[in-house]
Amino acid sequence: MYSLLKPKGRIIVSLVIDNWDTASKKKKEFIQWLKDVDTEVMDVPAGAFKGSGTNVPTKIVIINKKYSHEYFN
Repeated sequence: MYSLLKPKGRIIVSLVIDNWDTASKKKKEFIQWLKDVDTEVMDVPAGAFKGSGTNVPTKIVIINKKYSHEYFN
């Protein structure tokens, strides 16, 4: 998706579990890539989705593309 994104475009990755950044080698590579591009990570507190039957804290990950050069194919 990132390679198709125009400069100044935005990808909202959506909700991820609170410990999304701990795990496999692939996830660690993805985390490093997120650090190399313009990324916002926002905390969503536990209970925000209580009405849907979950009380788990989550995060929203947003990837912004500021430049036209490709980081990830």
